[in-house]
Amino acid sequence: MSSIKELFGINFNRLYEAIAVTLTKLEKKKIVIPNSACMGVKFLDNNTFQMTPYLETDTYKNLIKFPYVSINFVDKIYFYAQAALLGENSGLTEREFPDSYYDIKDEIPYLKESWGVIFGELDEHKIITKATHLGDNNVLQANFKIFDFIKRRESFHLKNRAENLALESIILTTRLKIAIKRGNREMYEKLYDKILYYNEQIERFAKNDKTIVTMDFIMNYIEKKIKFI
Repeated sequence: MSSIKELFGINFNRLYEAIAVTLTKLEKKKIVIPNSACMGVKFLDNNTFQMTPYLETDTYKNLIKFPYVSINFVDKIYFYAQAALLGENSGLTEREFPDSYYDIKDEIPYLKESWGVIFGELDEHKIITKATHLGDNNVLQANFKIFDFIKRRESFHLKNRAENLALESIILTTRLKIAIKRGNREMYEKLYDKILYYNEQIERFAKNDKTIVTMDFIMNYIEKKIKFI
């Protein structure tokens, strides 16, 4: 049987951007829905990966109640924007993806669009303080034991410069939310200026229309939902 390293081309102790799918349980309504989030994932070896979600996130809250996650590798950059920016703490009012976008394995949802999926169960974990450009933040340093994986197809897609900048813009936009929650206008403006710069760079050299669409989605989202008032 092929190892994670061989099958997915993963290098250990390197951070990969993926879409983590956990389960949100709305106990009052007795409903269980999948929650997708853009998440940095580090593979420690062929049997273990690590994530460090912020304590404010749905991913952290979900894992405490149901300690399983699917790690989804997806080619479409637009999917990362949707996973990162939509659906936070919203229950049924706003979803990252409709139910039809998910499949189920052993009660754990994963994205049909993914070219590869890795399933993990929460193992050793602790709350640590992590230094970021937003200051010191409490995060869950969580190791997961890999118990299954699926290679759905080969991915020959290598992200170009525009897509890398779009992905960085997605991550910075999630930080804008935190800056607003903390009332940190100075940090918000620094992050926003960097997003604007990336957007200008993408408009200059991007030939990939999907990247432009993704940046339009990000800029519209900021304008409508996370402006600093």
